[in-house]
Amino acid sequence: MPLPSFPSTYSSVISVASHDVRDADVYYCNPRPPVELGALGIDVRVPWLNGEWITATGNSFATPHITGLVARLPAKHPGLSVVHVKGILRALADNVVDAPG
Repeated sequence: MPLPSFPSTYSSVISVASHDVRDADVYYCNPRPPVELGALGIDVRVPWLNGEWITATGNSFATPHITGLVARLPAKHPGLSVVHVKGILRALADNVVDAPG
């Protein structure tokens, strides 16, 4: 949807939208919230009913890519807050340029 929707507007969640880059490991930081991150979710091959597969599009297909990253952070570094996790994800996004130095 082109409009902000719930729950993506809550600060306690990590909001994810779809992009079409064919690399499942690539994710982007959105500099213009409320959507914070983008991951592969356009034309994704997904399991379907009766053992079939379909090609589908949606933010719901992008979210698992970010969820996997989020799950690994507190597993390795217990005690991280949502703010810390969001900061780490932003810093590691593929479209963030390293500071000169």
